[in-house]
Amino acid sequence: MDAHAWNDADTLTRRGVDFIRQRKFDAALDELEQAAAIDPFNPVILFHMGVAFDELDRLDEAVEVYQRAIEVGGDEAETLNRLAIDLHQTGHSRESVEMFERIEKLDPSYEAAYCNRIHVLVEMNEHEQAEEVFYLGRLQRDHCPQCYFNIGVSLASRGLFRKAISCFGRAMDLPGSAGHVHRRLADCLLAEGRLDGARQHYIKALGHDGSDVASLISLADVLMQLRRFNEAEQRLNAGLRLAPDHPQVQLLWGRLMYERGDDGASGMALRRAIQLDPTVLKAHLTLSRIAVRSAQYDTAVHHLRAELMLGPHTPITLSEIGHLLLDIGEWQQAAGCFRRMLEMDRTISSGWQNLGIAEAKWGRLEQALEAFHRAIDLNPHAAGAWHNLALAQADLGDWRGASETIKQGLIQLPRDPVLMSLRLRLRLRRIRNAVVRPFALKSFVR
Repeated sequence: MDAHAWNDADTLTRRGVDFIRQRKFDAALDELEQAAAIDPFNPVILFHMGVAFDELDRLDEAVEVYQRAIEVGGDEAETLNRLAIDLHQTGHSRESVEMFERIEKLDPSYEAAYCNRIHVLVEMNEHEQAEEVFYLGRLQRDHCPQCYFNIGVSLASRGLFRKAISCFGRAMDLPGSAGHVHRRLADCLLAEGRLDGARQHYIKALGHDGSDVASLISLADVLMQLRRFNEAEQRLNAGLRLAPDHPQVQLLWGRLMYERGDDGASGMALRRAIQLDPTVLKAHLTLSRIAVRSAQYDTAVHHLRAELMLGPHTPITLSEIGHLLLDIGEWQQAAGCFRRMLEMDRTISSGWQNLGIAEAKWGRLEQALEAFHRAIDLNPHAAGAWHNLALAQADLGDWRGASETIKQGLIQLPRDPVLMSLRLRLRLRRIRNAVVRPFALKSFVR
């Protein structure tokens, strides 16, 4: 190859790199491909071609040219790093991890490879190995916001929200932090039930990027939980402008309209959410609330069954569904719903109490007794559980047992008006020689 050709390749490469800086990636690729045709064994040209392919989202072609660059030029940390990232994005995550390990052997001080390897390992659910790499990376650079962020994501995915909150907080304290850290931190605070803290960090995330629809949706949801409906409406109006066909935006608008009492607008938005995403959670649940409010109980049952078919549900959602089923007299389905809730967490006293109510109203008083006993064991200060246990015992004709239950309940809750009222009613019924089932089942207390 003569000197003129070499100069042409060099000129074309420099022009290609300039186009990359100007973000004119098609033009850059055209120049670099011409340069590669002149000098096909130049790893620098191949590297920059890979960068252009990356920016054009032509990842398979980027992988190919990065591999060629390594073949002709040998291992180089930046090329290996970019290749590893693209291997992960094209579904070759195990090869990606191996490439990052290769970088560590080549240049242990190349810190970006630790951050990226943690990210890939977290997405592969290999969390213990991700933590090992995290500590290895800290030996090279103790103050890396991206490493703290990535390990925070790992911890959050395992439900270790307090540790994740600490890592995200550390990431925010370091230079180079971004809005997505606030969003992830807010998600963890929300999972911990710290609604106002979550609200503040979603707002900060939106301060970094006002078009972050995920933060906007989460903030609106938190505001609704805090019953700050005017603020929620402002955020959702912004969401409707940014993403009118986002199912969660339509869902939250429907829920907000329900709270405002506009069942027509609520139903329209909720049905639109279901149309956009048939698996969206809580749309059928809110539609069932609208149906209950208008006494359309068959429609309510239809939507509650549809909601139960989706999932996974949280214990809170199952409790909401169970209460609605109790409201419309679907005792058997309500019992099944509370059982599902208790399979997730058997320590919820109110879950056992409501299961007992459903069983009692269904006519299964023996099963109701067992559930009420479990509720009391978990929370001896639950007046409703003592009340319901005594009432079920009375319905079975066990007057002595009912009297003893009220006595024990009043030891835990002296002069509780619910228990004292039931004690008086039991005495009056016995005096009047009441029948075996003197109380209407509607007398059970939730």
